[in-house]
Amino acid sequence: MNAADPRGARSLFLVPALLLAVGLIVDFGFTRPRLLEVDRLQAQRLRVVDRAETRAAHEREGRELARCLGSDDLPTALALQKGDDPVNFLGAQVDQASLQRLQLSSRSTAVNNGLRQSDYSLRVQGSYAGITKLVRSLELGPRVVAINAISITPVNGSLALEAQLDLSVYDVAGSRP
Repeated sequence: MNAADPRGARSLFLVPALLLAVGLIVDFGFTRPRLLEVDRLQAQRLRVVDRAETRAAHEREGRELARCLGSDDLPTALALQKGDDPVNFLGAQVDQASLQRLQLSSRSTAVNNGLRQSDYSLRVQGSYAGITKLVRSLELGPRVVAINAISITPVNGSLALEAQLDLSVYDVAGSRP
């Protein structure tokens, strides 16, 4: 084979070009789809981890609520609640706080994961001390109550205040009619 031989020079460049072409075919044909699959699986793994962390946070919150209510788990704690239906319970709390009930209306009820969430709108009138006593008794009382919104406005021509509370009362589904 002579250095000036064009066939030898062509074959010298043909072998690396052929190896490069085979490498590209292997890369695009076999490696890329697998890399895309790995990326898809990693994204799916992140979603599963995120859901697991969210579920764990909900379980920790449920255990903390149950502990505050004196039980080991939330359904047991809610089942052990004593008292009447939510309307009577809210009325009793308003009376104990020495407030005047102006309006109590039910907005909605939903059942999710064995818990019944009943949403209410409560409007009361009275002193600031009475309103704070009501809020404390709802938050620290024997029932699970979430105060979603509260607004306090002065009553014209008096020292009294009017409070509007949007709240949710939680019960074990099926524990009351």
